[in-house]
Amino acid sequence: MTEGDIIRAKAGGAGDYWLLGPSIDLAVSDSLRTSYQRLGVYAFTAVLIGFGFGLLEATLWLATSAGAEGLALMLFLQRKAEGVEHDRVDRAMFLVCLTLVTINWSLLIIGLWIDGRLGFRFAAIIIACAMLLHAQAFSYRSLVVLALTGLLPAATLALLFASLPGLSAVEKLGAECGLLVLLVYAGISAFANRQAAEALDASRRELEDIAYSDALTGLANRRRFILDLRQKREAAGGRRFALLLIDLDRLKETNDQLGHDAGDALLLETAARLRKFAGANDLVSRLGGDEFALLLSDLGRSRSLKKLCDNLQKTLSQPLEWNGTSLMTSASIGLAVHPTHGASEQALYKAADLALYAAKREGKDRWRLFDAAEIAA
Repeated sequence: MTEGDIIRAKAGGAGDYWLLGPSIDLAVSDSLRTSYQRLGVYAFTAVLIGFGFGLLEATLWLATSAGAEGLALMLFLQRKAEGVEHDRVDRAMFLVCLTLVTINWSLLIIGLWIDGRLGFRFAAIIIACAMLLHAQAFSYRSLVVLALTGLLPAATLALLFASLPGLSAVEKLGAECGLLVLLVYAGISAFANRQAAEALDASRRELEDIAYSDALTGLANRRRFILDLRQKREAAGGRRFALLLIDLDRLKETNDQLGHDAGDALLLETAARLRKFAGANDLVSRLGGDEFALLLSDLGRSRSLKKLCDNLQKTLSQPLEWNGTSLMTSASIGLAVHPTHGASEQALYKAADLALYAAKREGKDRWRLFDAAEIAA
């Protein structure tokens, strides 16, 4: 995965909001910022449980709640320290731990309510409301996390209101209306936060596009090319793929004779021809000036490099009609094949660059496959 792909994945799309995807990673990152505060709340609640129910109950509750959340957060921190991307198994484990925590809180609410001592039912309502507000505050990025942290306590309290005796009709109506208002507020707040997150993500993606795109042609720039080449090499295994470095032979003359507008038109047309020539899994980049790069995916055994380069050279050598003038150009091409000419991205790029230099030295308007013996000679 390239750096740009990682940014886009972690930004998350609308679909990721609903699924077991990278949006959960962002929810975990948000929750890490308040981990110390939540541990303090756990400790304070355990003290109250100790006074109300006993030391054993308080210890079990604290060990289950803080232990489950701590285990989930430690897993994510360990992955981060190792530089490993979280996968669906990691996220599922986090959701299991999160479910244990919310069940624990819900059991506490039920215990306080059933106990019936003075102030305990009020404490149950306060705890449930606090959980709802906390849920919408940090987990809006992932609907799964929001549902687990908010809906379970809310459903528990709503069930108690509806089924257990002890409240007058007026008190029950007031409590249910208060809970309804709280749920509506949490929902609206989560929606508003999600809209804000989407706007922020859109801005982030726009900045990422600017950072990784060539301003004139819209192709990937040199920075993105380096990342794409690394990704291609890491994913290739033992499969062959080719790197073509392409240099326009007459761009400087066009700029000098007709101005930079003509040169820009030639660059734009070259970019369009390369896009059309490239396959669905091939990658096209502009490295700067008059130099382009083409990464060809798995070559297989039936793909003829000679035929491919001849066709590419023919495509790029077609004249361009611009403001009544026929712009003539040609291209020099250097070709290197992974892993034959380089197992690393640096070695492969150097081989293609040497092949390009050989093509230009021999008179331009031609292509050359890297040949170590020929270069050494």
